Amino acid sequence: MIRQEIKAPETQLSLGQRRVVLTRLDPALWRVRFETQTGEVLDSRLLLTDLEGAELLALPDYLDLPVLLRFEEPLKVPPQVRADLYALLPVQYEIVVQRQNLRMVVGSLAPVDLQTSWEGPPTEGELVYHFQTPLFRTLKAERVPPGTVALALEIRNTTAEEKTLDHILVDSYQLSLYDLEGVLVAEVVEVYLNPAGVEIRYTDRSPAKEAREIRRGLENVRKRGLARITSRTLKSFVFRELI
Repeated sequence: MIRQEIKAPETQLSLGQRRVVLTRLDPALWRVRFETQTGEVLDSRLLLTDLEGAELLALPDYLDLPVLLRFEEPLKVPPQVRADLYALLPVQYEIVVQRQNLRMVVGSLAPVDLQTSWEGPPTEGELVYHFQTPLFRTLKAERVPPGTVALALEIRNTTAEEKTLDHILVDSYQLSLYDLEGVLVAEVVEVYLNPAGVEIRYTDRSPAKEAREIRRGLENVRKRGLARITSRTLKSFVFRELI
């Protein structure tokens, strides 16, 4: 969560490539704008309330589509080996104005640019976001920029052959989110490299005992009226061997 005290005449809260700007027009009339960092207005609306002394909050929230995570470099996994790594997963933020008994959700903001595409056969595929991520072994705050969470991956090659993994598809809307000493992290996701392809398993497991839960994935699934997915099998996934 990111906090910013609201002060007249204008308050800004920056989130990666985006920002929220609150401007007081009258004592009890404010304009909230969602902008790019270059000043391009993405959305604008008026708030009829006195916000002096209130707080502007940015709460990590879920994207509405699965995310195809492409690794910056393909990962070669030897046979019968487990690798524990972190990737970056994009999120959006729920923008909230709060003061004592006042709580107003004024919108949502995705801090990073995301492209969409249709993945899979025309009758069986789905619309997904694309995001390129590095892989790293040690979790540090500077490696998790605004608009992303650290996703703990347990990658297991269950075959007798070396496999190369260059992307996975994650149903981010059902992951539990945590705060780990100021770093946003998601629940542990297991990735099994099988002879038929790749299986993604959602564990409901915190990446560390000291992590504080912010949002529970199961509650988000129920709120959206969706079905809980415990695993996703990518049967059509093709392993790309390095040349």
